[in-house]
Amino acid sequence: MRAGSPMNTKTAVIKKHLAKTHGYSEKDLELVDRVEAFTRTFFAGKKRLSGKDYHEDHNLSVAQIVAVEMELGLAEVCTAILHDLLEETSCTPRDIVQLFEGTPLDGEEIARLVDGLSKIAYLEEEINLISDVEYIRKLMAAISEDLRTLVVKIADVVHNTRDLRSLPRYRQKRFAVTNLEIWSWLCMRFGMGRYFRELARHSLWALDPKGFSRIQKQIANLYTSNLEKIHVIRKEIESSLEGVGFQGHRVVPLMRHVHSHLLKERHLKDLQNVTFRKFSDLVDFEIVLASDDEMDCYKALGVLHRRYRAIPGEFQDFISENKYNLYSALHTKAVRLEDVLNLRILTREMKRIDEDGVLYFLSSKEAMSPRFLAYQELLKGLKEEQEIQAFMGHLKDFLVPEEIVVITPKKDLVYLPAGATVLDFAFQIHTELGLRAEACSINGEPSSVFSVLRSGDRVEVLPSQEPCAKVFWKEHVLTPKARLALQNYSHRIFHQFACEVGRALLAHKVENHAPLLAEWIRRDGGKRSEEEVLGMLGTGEISLGEFLSAAGRGQGKKMLWDFPVLLSRWFPVHRESRPRIRVFPSLVAVRLDLCCQGQRSREGVVGYLESYAVVIHDPRCKMGGDPRLLERSFFVEWAEEEESYSLLVVSAEDQPGVVASITSLLFARRINIKRISSKERKGLPEIRFVLNTQRVDRHLLDELKSLPGVVHVTCQSIKPAGL
Repeated sequence: MRAGSPMNTKTAVIKKHLAKTHGYSEKDLELVDRVEAFTRTFFAGKKRLSGKDYHEDHNLSVAQIVAVEMELGLAEVCTAILHDLLEETSCTPRDIVQLFEGTPLDGEEIARLVDGLSKIAYLEEEINLISDVEYIRKLMAAISEDLRTLVVKIADVVHNTRDLRSLPRYRQKRFAVTNLEIWSWLCMRFGMGRYFRELARHSLWALDPKGFSRIQKQIANLYTSNLEKIHVIRKEIESSLEGVGFQGHRVVPLMRHVHSHLLKERHLKDLQNVTFRKFSDLVDFEIVLASDDEMDCYKALGVLHRRYRAIPGEFQDFISENKYNLYSALHTKAVRLEDVLNLRILTREMKRIDEDGVLYFLSSKEAMSPRFLAYQELLKGLKEEQEIQAFMGHLKDFLVPEEIVVITPKKDLVYLPAGATVLDFAFQIHTELGLRAEACSINGEPSSVFSVLRSGDRVEVLPSQEPCAKVFWKEHVLTPKARLALQNYSHRIFHQFACEVGRALLAHKVENHAPLLAEWIRRDGGKRSEEEVLGMLGTGEISLGEFLSAAGRGQGKKMLWDFPVLLSRWFPVHRESRPRIRVFPSLVAVRLDLCCQGQRSREGVVGYLESYAVVIHDPRCKMGGDPRLLERSFFVEWAEEEESYSLLVVSAEDQPGVVASITSLLFARRINIKRISSKERKGLPEIRFVLNTQRVDRHLLDELKSLPGVVHVTCQSIKPAGL
């Protein structure tokens, strides 16, 4: 190993703090090097998403948090170094037990701790939905085996959260929501205030970077504008306490963290309308007494209530009645001139417990004190049904009903608006996947890409070799990303089609048009490519007459060329004066013009390109007498496209409103009905719907089955020949 390498630096820092905090000897600390080398062997060559070495960047960093920040002992540090070895490598618990043979540590105990962490990791992989009760029950059971399992897992989560910005955007959101809904709650539950605040801060940024930055800037500006006032209040409190004999105390004006206000107002997932305007929303004044005597807190409270007018009903005593996580302090609110002051009074030990919670007891001789038993009981209580229901109530405060969570084959979570389809999901993963989404499976069952998703669905999109997006897909997407991607794709297809139309129009009028095209581009100064010029001819940005004139055709020929166009102002254009062009309605938008809508002709229909669509007219239509439209019009030949339909068969009771309720549901799901028929079968009316969709997803079938009067529902795909 190279001297001064990051690995050696982190290991040296860990050993230094272990020796300083717990007095381990050099021989004891050799075990850190032994465990580190063992883990490095298994993780050889493995990289994180950021590209850094997995063992060096993650395992040693987690161990450093455990040793330096949490000040835990040698067993916990070794567990941290080994913490994800079982799920990420071929290492077994037996290998870990053998590693500690002949050492002061119990290998069986370390293996049990590492195995507990692996159970949590496996649960995270198998999660169906973050609020799933069964998942929460299993998670609580895994955590409740040993407090040290929870603490090392928190260190793991903290390091991953600090590295959040190196992850893709969708994974940032996944970690953020999991942190807010589970790990920050457990930090608060076990009194680890500093990690609770850190996880909340990073996670809120990940959910909405712009909104979070705006709120932080708002708080910083408000704090800066009140600096003088804050300084005066701090001096008033200090002088009042010193006047009655208090010495060595600290008055700390704490700028309110963003998350604290959001937690109170339940705005954790909506930062758009959050504002900080009041002074009481901004600053808490924390008075930390030098004494460890609880009675001094009450004396200081009396002093402050004499200095400022107390607000009735705003006093909270967490000393005589401790919170579940052993947090102790006196909270009060008082009025100073036009401002409301938030005051917290606590001793040095209370402050330490507020910051570290269970870590304070694990890292000191207090681990055997009666107070520590409160955490042990709290840990055991995590498995009880009452505690699980309390946790589920906490989740309901954070979950947004307008949002669903869908799971990818790689176990990543994707957040979509309610009502989103598989296409929205595919475009959220990658634009190219959305454009190639040919089929999919939902929870292992084949389904349509137009299926509406529900929270917890496991979705796998099966892509085609080439893009297969259709014009009508825009009717089956909700997200702006999917709409924009489909719009850009349809515009690209339209420009390709316009180029073909321009080429056909030019070839129909001039047999050998290549020299004319090259001459026009030369005279234009080479500003446009051949495809651009042909596309402009197809859409009418350049008229054929202008093109031929600019390309150098003779004046006499130009007049002869324009003669049929001039005549078309008063007489219908002969059929042979237009080329025939195949149109794929699934790729290019088609619309009827109002001037001749509904008219029929044996000659078929003609069209021209305008506003990213083929505008359809009757061949006899004069198109408003506009010669530019007439000269670029063409006969439309509809391309035959393979279609498939779904046959939906519904058996229902003979009662009014059944058909209406079924058709309303199909209409709400944006499914077109091609044909409806009915007959009686086994004494019940059987209604047969031919739907213009390839597949009907199981969610729609479930909704149909739940309609009043519906007895049985079946569905199958059919080809046009089966109609």
